[in-house]
Amino acid sequence: MASPEPWGRPILVVEDDPIVGELLLLRLNTAGYRPHWVRNGQAALGRALEVRPRLVVLDLGLPGMDGFEVLAALKGARRIWPLPVIVLTARQNAADVTRAISLGAVDYVAKPFNGEALMARIERRLSPPAPAIESVACPPPDAQAEYWID
Repeated sequence: MASPEPWGRPILVVEDDPIVGELLLLRLNTAGYRPHWVRNGQAALGRALEVRPRLVVLDLGLPGMDGFEVLAALKGARRIWPLPVIVLTARQNAADVTRAISLGAVDYVAKPFNGEALMARIERRLSPPAPAIESVACPPPDAQAEYWID
């Protein structure tokens, strides 16, 4: 669920469709995050610098500056990169997926999407990595133990 940060972790939603935007805001608020929603790419860049989100959910088909341009600009903004970006778009061709990943997206979700699956992907990206398993040496055999060999 949500982190111990006051008022939840900030997430930037960049989505021009009001129905999808409202749905994402509702789900993120319910999950304890602090979502910020903008409807175009240019506003996304300004808001990302302002709120320093922990993650961005980014549509590719935006008015003016498209999602690919936003990804490239975010990657170039050293003050906020690395920033995990999950692309959420109706574009489903392999060339768009490849381009988004090569520009730095950490995940690609096609619309229509499953809200629970998207939330699981967001949480996975925001969860701390599991600690590495330390190798444990086997203790030497007990000197007093008896060993039977058949």
